[in-house]
Amino acid sequence: MKENVALIGWIATVMTGVVAPALILALIWKTPDTLLRTGEAGQFVSATASVGGFFSSDITTVQSTTGSIAVYNTFSAPRNQLLVVRETLKNGLQLCAENKPDTCVGLAGSWAGDMKPVPHARHRFAGLVTGIGNSGASLWLLIGILVSVGATGILAQHVDREGRRRS
Repeated sequence: MKENVALIGWIATVMTGVVAPALILALIWKTPDTLLRTGEAGQFVSATASVGGFFSSDITTVQSTTGSIAVYNTFSAPRNQLLVVRETLKNGLQLCAENKPDTCVGLAGSWAGDMKPVPHARHRFAGLVTGIGNSGASLWLLIGILVSVGATGILAQHVDREGRRRS
């Protein structure tokens, strides 16, 4: 009976810690990146980069005609280039030069400006809507694998003890 309880616990651990986040990551990977909302961020004035630490990304402060915007990594554009903030299903909030999606970089915080929804935007995967993104599901998967390995060791030790006790 104890073996069955231990086995059920191990299966539940693996299902919760490994299978669920792996499925979420697969669905995120399969879901197309959809533009959800856009907003104006003024015209580009200048950018000042600061080097990140060992565990942190570089941060660039972008000065526009409407204010300062902190973004991850580096950003540059021609002076007076129109800037937009956009939110996509997979990448979240990004700052971009208008009509140049290859210039987009992630915002290092939230956006207080107005955002207009894109009419054709549809949420394709509910997990992304609830805030479970790539990084959250990846962390969940990593922790789940570590806990599952530990649970496997405990189960193996338990089965070994039971086998010796019966011998």
